Amino acid sequence: MKKYLNFYYIEYKYNTYIYIYNNQKQVNDLKYELSKKSQLIETKIANIQNLNIKMNEYNSELQKQTKEFTRYQNEFKEFKKDIQINFEDQNKIIQQCKLQTEEKKEKNSNDDNDDDDTNSRFAVTYNSDDSDIENEDDVTKKIKIRVKELGYLKIKSSHLWIKHPSSSIDCSQLGYPSDQGPGTGRLRTLLSGGGYGTKGKEIIPSNDQKGGIYGEKTLLKQIHYGSGGASGGSGGGIIQLVIEQQLINYGLIQCNGGNGYGYGYGNEHNHRKKKSKQHGGGGSGGSILIKLQNSYPFPNVFGTIRCIGGNQNLINEGGKGRIAIYGVELSSNDTKNIDPKPFNRE
Repeated sequence: MKKYLNFYYIEYKYNTYIYIYNNQKQVNDLKYELSKKSQLIETKIANIQNLNIKMNEYNSELQKQTKEFTRYQNEFKEFKKDIQINFEDQNKIIQQCKLQTEEKKEKNSNDDNDDDDTNSRFAVTYNSDDSDIENEDDVTKKIKIRVKELGYLKIKSSHLWIKHPSSSIDCSQLGYPSDQGPGTGRLRTLLSGGGYGTKGKEIIPSNDQKGGIYGEKTLLKQIHYGSGGASGGSGGGIIQLVIEQQLINYGLIQCNGGNGYGYGYGNEHNHRKKKSKQHGGGGSGGSILIKLQNSYPFPNVFGTIRCIGGNQNLINEGGKGRIAIYGVELSSNDTKNIDPKPFNRE
């Protein structure tokens, strides 16, 4: 019996050693695996650190290249700006050359065909005292002219910008002088205002044709100066604007008639020549023709445009002139500061 117990004890002890050995082996294997994984983690950490170093180097290089690019970009902007300025200067020179060429052609045409010039611009025949003017009813009037030149301003530009409210394009009082023009006012005590687009007012209404309406509203067949008032102010001149792209007007464009000052004559019915202290008639407004030749994505600003008569709000006020605008459809906001209301065709 004791032998059997010793045997079982030895077997039990042997099995215990084997179990401990196996457990120890598993622990060692686990330590080995952990050691390998620890080395792998350390390697990856080192790789990440190297990658961070390289990324910092790349970022530094990228910042340098970004600064270099920004410098090149600024240099390019300056270069582009210089080119744009040079281009605008060249364009101005080209426009001036074109305008000079057109003026030479007009001058040559005027020299070759004085009659056509008289009809198209009703221009005063500068080398003569007489000029034929055709009115709205196709009635030709012979007008006595005692001046050699009247005010006719033509501007052709790609863009026209009147920047300041104090700036203006003004041909006021550059039309027919006092007592001259197809719509000149009545003389003597009536001292009526000159007519053009509307009839000039007079102190005593009459059926006289003086101070009447003439010309046509489109300003394409004929374009006229304003007429002078009776013993009073001169009529307005002519402005023609030919704009390829955009008009911006924050100032004033006007061809107004002049106020009448001074003395009128006595009673015309008893033919006395005694002067009476009265205001002479106001001159009528002139003509403004605006042609916008091309459609443009940005809006035009028309601002204040006027062709009104002299002696405003007086009983011998001059008649209004004529305004025509082509190339754009005008809104009520566009025309709120335009007087008289313009003829408009898109």
